[in-house]
Amino acid sequence: MARQQRANDSRVARDFELALRKAKRGNSDGFDWLYKSYNRRVGALVRSEACPDPDEVVNTVFFKAFRSIDRFVGTHANFASYLYQIARFQVIDERRAKRRRIDFADESTEEMVDEQADPAEIVEQSDSARRVHEALDVLTPEQREVIVLRVLFGLTGPETAHALDKPVGAVRSLQNRAEARLRGLVDSGSVVL
Repeated sequence: MARQQRANDSRVARDFELALRKAKRGNSDGFDWLYKSYNRRVGALVRSEACPDPDEVVNTVFFKAFRSIDRFVGTHANFASYLYQIARFQVIDERRAKRRRIDFADESTEEMVDEQADPAEIVEQSDSARRVHEALDVLTPEQREVIVLRVLFGLTGPETAHALDKPVGAVRSLQNRAEARLRGLVDSGSVVL
């Protein structure tokens, strides 16, 4: 089992390095691989923060990352951390902009609807995002960052520590406290995930 995990990690590292080289040369295959590999993680983070237009935020995160891809140096875990930082700041920017935004829409404006979207799936996704957001809201900001990086981005403890510039022990402690807090809320029925 451990051998298989190491082989998988090695394959991911090789695929990442190849995609990064391609992206740095402007090859669309490289950008495509990076986007497909990290899109769900970034989307999960953005949706957990209850952004009003998560797809737009995700696209902005990748646009910013790809715009400066030629300066990026590091592993796939470093790239995940890099995307996390961009996403975190983009979510903050969206919240600030939302507070300043004036709604100019009038009642005669028709909303664009994705006719291929399954309404039940849309409701389920928004309900799931709401529940995750509520659960993460009970955590301290540091605990939330650790949980997002460990669970949504799939970083290891040391990778998370590096991304947050904290000792590994501090990350482990924050994760344990966060998980205990979430477990207590789920067990009490206060939060349904």
